[in-house]
Amino acid sequence: APFDQSYSATIRLHQIKYFTRTGVPPVDRGMLMYYNMSPVMDPQTTNSILDLGEAAKYLVNVDRYPLPLDLALPMYTWGVLIREGKVIRLINNLGPEALVDTSRFEQMDGPFFEVKKSTYLEGYYLYQGDRLRLEQVEADTLIAALAQLRLALPPEARSLAFYHLDSLTVNRYAYDLYQKLQKLFEQ
Repeated sequence: APFDQSYSATIRLHQIKYFTRTGVPPVDRGMLMYYNMSPVMDPQTTNSILDLGEAAKYLVNVDRYPLPLDLALPMYTWGVLIREGKVIRLINNLGPEALVDTSRFEQMDGPFFEVKKSTYLEGYYLYQGDRLRLEQVEADTLIAALAQLRLALPPEARSLAFYHLDSLTVNRYAYDLYQKLQKLFEQ
């Protein structure tokens, strides 16, 4: 073979819990996507990106999973637009700073905001009465996620990836958080 090749695949939590049913990809390693855990289309969900309670339900077979696993943690944020009880769209990179205008948005319980008057937001037209669910992952939740995984994953050499890093998301967290997560990961 002219190239020394290795292959990897993204692995979701349900693939680990039910690997005897779902099968294992024919690759050398897996990248565990530790995000997108709860149903984003359910208007009652409070955070579909990272829910540690939901994650715990799926970590039951992780020590028996036949592939070595690397890890991807979520660093992104989005707004979930809800109209008349139905999820209409996701607005990527929506942060709390976009919803501070109290003449247009009113914070409700937890991550929910109500549109007080019809307006544009990030290029999308929102109608009065629409609701937004702001989803983001706090630094302490990322630290707790790593602690949860360290208890579940067998010790081995693995990589840590931050998803989705771009010019908007990389500055959402303090630089020292990335370093702290890396150090915790390596312990």
